[in-house]
Amino acid sequence: MFHAFDQADASTTRHYGGSGLGLTISKKIAEAMGGNAGATSQPGQGSTFWLTGWFGRGSSLAVSTSALITDAEQGIRQRFSGCRILVVEDEPVNREIWPILLEKPGLVGRFCRRWYRGARSLQRLTV
Repeated sequence: MFHAFDQADASTTRHYGGSGLGLTISKKIAEAMGGNAGATSQPGQGSTFWLTGWFGRGSSLAVSTSALITDAEQGIRQRFSGCRILVVEDEPVNREIWPILLEKPGLVGRFCRRWYRGARSLQRLTV
């Protein structure tokens, strides 16, 4: 599972997505950090993927991250106030995350699951 593979043809990638390299890259990164990566799976229950590595102690930040976030949100509000945002997303988890990401800086979006609905919505928004 953690080895690179070649797909039989491009239709497999189109149907399932991905290049088949994600787990291989993750394992190599973990090994470069002196750790490892692996997985366990129970049929009908799901899978657990894990990654370990050695991390040095971080230094304290000179600038408060909350101040950076506040500045970024204010910049977004000023620049995009009144803009209409169309998000076309077919992944269920991402559809839950997008409204949260847009709401925090005060943005409102219209959401579509399929590209053709997004295209129709875009035509309506630009008219």
